Amino acid sequence: MPRLFFPGYYSGFSNNKKSLDIAVVLAYLTRRILLPYRFRMPRRHPIDLPSGVPEPIVVPDLFEIPVPWSDEYLLKT
Repeated sequence: MPRLFFPGYYSGFSNNKKSLDIAVVLAYLTRRILLPYRFRMPRRHPIDLPSGVPEPIVVPDLFEIPVPWSDEYLLKT
């Protein structure tokens, strides 16, 4: 099945959400598997953890995506 690679941007949550909405619509209309990448929120402040700074939030994990998608490239740049 054809795939649609769609980059996230280093921006605020609202802009990331809107980009993801557009990606979902494009994947649906073109009948492709959505492969989002770089859809994560930037780290803001260090937190006192033994391992240092926590991993950034991954935006697609916060929503149900109504098209077939893969997280294969989610954290790639």
